[in-house]
Amino acid sequence: MNRANQKTSFLPNKLTLNLNAMRLFLINLSLLFYCTAINAEMEPNDHCNEANPIQPGEFISGNFDRMHDRDFYRFHVSQGGTYVFTVSGADASETIHSTIYYLNDCNGGLISIVKPSGLISGSIHYIFDTGTYYFSLQEGNNKLNLNFYTFNIKLINDDIFEVNNSFENASLISIDSLYVAYLLGNYYFGNFHNFNDIDYYKLFIPAKGILKINLPLVPHDPDFIIKVSLYDSLYNFITRDCICGNTSLVEYLQTVICDAGTYYILIESNEKQSYSPYHFIARFIPDSTECNEEPESAFHLENTQTISAYSGGISSSTLENEIDWYSFEVAEEGVFNLSIERADTFIYEIVLYNQKKEEVIRTNYTFSLGLAAFKDYALCETGKYYLSLSDRTANPCGVPHKSRILKYQLKLQNVFPDIYECNNKYSTATPISTNALVCAALASYRDTDLYRIFLYQYDTLILNIDSIPESFPYEAAILTYSGIHLFKTNYSESGRIYFVNKQPPGYFYLRLANLSLLANNKYCINLETHSFLTSVDGIVKNHNAALRYQDTGILQLSTNKHDEFRNANYFIINSLGIVTQAPTKLPDDLKLDINNLPAGVYHFIIGTRLNDQYHFKFIKL
Repeated sequence: MNRANQKTSFLPNKLTLNLNAMRLFLINLSLLFYCTAINAEMEPNDHCNEANPIQPGEFISGNFDRMHDRDFYRFHVSQGGTYVFTVSGADASETIHSTIYYLNDCNGGLISIVKPSGLISGSIHYIFDTGTYYFSLQEGNNKLNLNFYTFNIKLINDDIFEVNNSFENASLISIDSLYVAYLLGNYYFGNFHNFNDIDYYKLFIPAKGILKINLPLVPHDPDFIIKVSLYDSLYNFITRDCICGNTSLVEYLQTVICDAGTYYILIESNEKQSYSPYHFIARFIPDSTECNEEPESAFHLENTQTISAYSGGISSSTLENEIDWYSFEVAEEGVFNLSIERADTFIYEIVLYNQKKEEVIRTNYTFSLGLAAFKDYALCETGKYYLSLSDRTANPCGVPHKSRILKYQLKLQNVFPDIYECNNKYSTATPISTNALVCAALASYRDTDLYRIFLYQYDTLILNIDSIPESFPYEAAILTYSGIHLFKTNYSESGRIYFVNKQPPGYFYLRLANLSLLANNKYCINLETHSFLTSVDGIVKNHNAALRYQDTGILQLSTNKHDEFRNANYFIINSLGIVTQAPTKLPDDLKLDINNLPAGVYHFIIGTRLNDQYHFKFIKL
């Protein structure tokens, strides 16, 4: 009786017969499919130094006789090449963990194979240099009963790494054009056989987008360096990256692909040993907006168009972090809204340029998790504009990420055509006349609109403001032509603002400023001016007050008991500014005898409890 049979001799005869029959069935089945030599597990083989010697090409059968049982095997590779490892179990519910170890050592795993529960077998391809390797299998279901397994190590191809050292002999690999960000492609395993060994790979990329090559390193000398380069179909160099230092990190080469076609990947190392394994994965993310790395190649945005794009990678022209450029046309000046949607948190920089490529606005934003970001731009000139967007999120070392791929949605639209826009400077203030209706918008927080008006001395300006469609906080101010504040107040709703000009006749500025954190606040304004040059029996009206001067020499004023005039005072001054009537509390109905006043121009002024002044000008003949 051989040792494999001795391993099950303690079981009842009926069970032993059934298990042996099952083993015979598996062996016959394996012969049918593999047509290779057969060998059985020899106990003890629970440790590396007890490993059963086997040969590639043999069909090996064994079993786990206890929970967590582990069996070791040793095999020698005399011909380098691509091998396939297949691990099978008699029970589909059985999970088997398998590990191949480095040359002459069982301390560190090289690759792992799992025959998962629910499947009959699991397999993996690997490329080996010549040498001795160890292979272990371990029971993974914590079962007490016997669990049979079979495995096979078989050479399926000569070592392609010995012939892929030129463009012409590059090894063909593939990527799936349907893959999207962060879905795995196909892993490829290889090794450097000698000092200065180089390996070429060839792949076809179906469209514009971003190519990302991941190269997770196995443990090596800390000084170990791998260079990954990309070439086009004519063997022209595109970009290169060095992967070195901390071998516990997953490193990348990431670049923008501008044209569909064939590309070549070159992998080279400074490793001086005769054997140095590596593996990599090529991923591709389609992006129809690429290659928009320069203003001349900017992707054109139509008004209200929403596009999906990716930010990230290394520019093939500058070898620095990619910048996405967009262009758009402005047919009429107004407020343009830019919205960006992104699922992650990242910092981006937006720069707006005019058609002369002169910078107009530069903004940095932190994009919060799960939210959309909005920016409104007041564009003053018609014509072509350019917009650049770049990722400015730093990694823990403070260096911008070169390996991040950030998907975002971008939408630009003219939300409010505004012929009065770009009047936020004195030199560009919009001239308006009285009784003219002006509708405009305050594009963003602290955005200002300036209007130029002409006022005579002691004119009363009435400003009617209507916000559309709802109220928002704003600041209204009157300034002299030299920019000195004469009047300033804050409002949060539609209303009327009154201002009495005590300055000499001339031009003044009306300034409206947006105090709302929301953007694109629309409003309409209408100006009224009243000089109040009244004659006998003349009547003027101001808000809820009416002033009448009769030929009897009696000045009559009715305030209709309006709350605004409670506790108000009135006084009269002549044209020289001399007070002829001291400040006196204003009654609900005023009848003031002015018969004793000399003929001339007078100013009747009411000061309210809100510190507003209502000014009436009259002439005594």
